[in-house]
Amino acid sequence: MEDVRSAADRLGRYIMKHFVEPRLRRSVSFYRATVTGELSNGKLTVQRPMDNPISIPCTANAAGLQKGDQCVVLVLGSESNSIVIGNGTLSGFGGGGGTAPHPVRINIGTDWSGTGPYTQSVDVPGGNANTYVDLRMDAGLSAQMQADRITSMWIENDGGAFTCYALGGRLSEARTVNAMAYQTA
Repeated sequence: MEDVRSAADRLGRYIMKHFVEPRLRRSVSFYRATVTGELSNGKLTVQRPMDNPISIPCTANAAGLQKGDQCVVLVLGSESNSIVIGNGTLSGFGGGGGTAPHPVRINIGTDWSGTGPYTQSVDVPGGNANTYVDLRMDAGLSAQMQADRITSMWIENDGGAFTCYALGGRLSEARTVNAMAYQTA
């Protein structure tokens, strides 16, 4: 009986290693990117934050995207099997039409409240009750967050009053950060 169990274990490990694990590694994923080049030969050039631009095929409904538009990229296993599948503008928040994102710069100081998450009020230029803010990471902000042991940082909107949240730590130096603002209705 022990020989049968041992053989079954070996067979299970073999199947896991040679069939299951490789298929899990080649999974399907997606991400949002910015169109950085016009349509050429059925391909769009797109870039996600902190990555290099890549030129990949697109579907018919993505062919009308222009430079600066947001898009959704579907990845089938690896970046070489990617395709732009459509518009990536966040327009579903609040049930309204939304607008294309626009860059803003937000000043984050050192006057934090709380003990985790830490909070502070911030000003979002042109922001209102229908504005969604997406912080953009750059090398300087990433380094400071690591040094200050911040695991996550985001901005929430409560009826036009914007609050920056920091989890794990808080910025020890005032900083102006890049962000994208979306009008959601």
